[in-house]
Amino acid sequence: MKLKCTRLFHRLLLCAYLTGGPLAAAYSQDAAKPQQARAGITLNNTMTIKAALAAVVKQAALGIAYNADLLPDRNISLNLNNVPVETALDRILAGTGLSASISKDRILTVKRPPAEGVLAGTVYDASRKEALPGAVILLNGKPFTTDGNGHFNASVPAGEYEMEVRYVGFVSKKQHVAIREHATQTLNVYLQSSSTALQEVRVDARKRVGNEVSLLNERRNAAVVSDGISAQNMEKTASLNTTQALQRVTGVTITDDKYVAIRGLGDRSVIAELNGARLSSSNPDRSAVPLDLVPAALLDNITVYKTLSPDRPADASAGIIELKTKSIPESMIVEFTAQVGYNSNIGLGG
Repeated sequence: MKLKCTRLFHRLLLCAYLTGGPLAAAYSQDAAKPQQARAGITLNNTMTIKAALAAVVKQAALGIAYNADLLPDRNISLNLNNVPVETALDRILAGTGLSASISKDRILTVKRPPAEGVLAGTVYDASRKEALPGAVILLNGKPFTTDGNGHFNASVPAGEYEMEVRYVGFVSKKQHVAIREHATQTLNVYLQSSSTALQEVRVDARKRVGNEVSLLNERRNAAVVSDGISAQNMEKTASLNTTQALQRVTGVTITDDKYVAIRGLGDRSVIAELNGARLSSSNPDRSAVPLDLVPAALLDNITVYKTLSPDRPADASAGIIELKTKSIPESMIVEFTAQVGYNSNIGLGG
């Protein structure tokens, strides 16, 4: 029994050695590749570009696949201490117009970037023979658009490209384009209209009512005699509250710095509304509303209606003050307000 266990143990050790040896060797080879890829390059000398590349190839254990005639015959001074291979190559080839790359097989390639060529033309509607402004053109996925006359003109490196032209309401068109160095490739593209019906297009925008143009249009379209002042004009006149702003409106008189009279009639016949809702007075003995409590900075505009209409309250015989507040701003707004006053009755001697 003891002999059988010993033989079994020896067999297990032999299997582990036979299977583990190649695996360990493969692991060591794979682990060595990242170390070679991360190999640091050290060059501290003045040498030719060709010699510098040869030193990089030797230190990084790279293969060579480039034409040495491309390399300029000049000396460069290098001071590189344990830098990555890519950094060393960029420093060596700086100012030469050459680019270097390392393949997956660790082969170093040095080449000159291709010269540029020009792709030009016009995009047309195939049925109407009209130019299409704003058409989108994709060259290997990189977009550019046509101008207002449907023309396009782009300078790109010479080579072969997959070109796609798109326009709303038309069928996209793809084709292969070859661009040569220092040459202009002229290409006119004709797009066929798409038979697919477009869905509903809706554009939402907020009407601006805080400027003079909007207020004048409202007065022009009103069925009653009205006047007013916009937020833009209130900012120009530095009005702090509603009563100060109403002092600039024709036919409006301010009493006690807070009550409003229209066309010479008393403030009892004037009512105030905030966004269409009637305001009530906190004074039980007076129906007039003190408007000095409303800051002018909160208002888009103030409209003063001087004549009655069937849709207005009957007790507003003198007029109606309509206050319209600002909407929620689309962006952050910072405002600063400063006020300066003086008393002419007090001199230097008191």
